[in-house]
This record gives sequence, structure tokens and C-alpha cells, in this order.
Amino acid sequence: MSKGKSSLSKAKSYKEIGIFWDTHDLSDFWDKTKEVGFEVNIESEITFMPMKSREALISAQ
Repeated sequence: MSKGKSSLSKAKSYKEIGIFWDTHDLSDFWDKTKEVGFEVNIESEITFMPMKSREALISAQ
């Protein structure tokens, strides 16, 4: 974490951030946010797994 704490929650750990956002809503802090830009490069991935004939028939239904 940068600067040792989260900017909105003032938490010092990821666990504390999670606890904070479990009990708060971003809409309460919307005026304290700023627009940012970023790029996402998503590449598809296919994973083949061996299956027994019976499992293949069941999953196809």
C-alpha cells in the first residue's frame, strides 16, 4: 500500500480496508474520488481438461 494507509478508509492494512468497505458505501465518498484512466489487456485462455465419457455426456446437457 502506498504511504502506509488507504486514502479513504485511513486503513493501514488490506484487511482493515476490507472491513471498512464491508460497512461503507462508495456513494458516501463520491465527491472525494477523481477520474483516472487505465488500459486493460485481456487475453482469452482456453484450458482443456480430460473427462470420462459419462461426465462429458452429463456436462453437455
